[in-house]
Amino acid sequence: MRPRLSAALAALALALFSGCTELPALPDEISDNRADLSYLELVPAGEITGQVPPPRSDERTAPDLQSRADRLRARAARLDTPVIDAETQARMQTGVTR
Repeated sequence: MRPRLSAALAALALALFSGCTELPALPDEISDNRADLSYLELVPAGEITGQVPPPRSDERTAPDLQSRADRLRARAARLDTPVIDAETQARMQTGVTR
């Protein structure tokens, strides 16, 4: 059986069997203290979203940030080199074109 088909059948069986469960008994009435509660008041999003202060940089942190940025750029340059050297790449390509 194909993996997709078996997964679909398993999902279908799970959905069918979940319909066989008994629901818990729920009270028919709402208690008095909950019946008197009102809905929450909606607040505009502008009032509840926080304002993020701009990043602070001073004479002490700027050199640290610059050196960290330089290290990250150097690391990115090292990672940007090809993983497979040209000779191996050519040998692999001839094996594919046969």
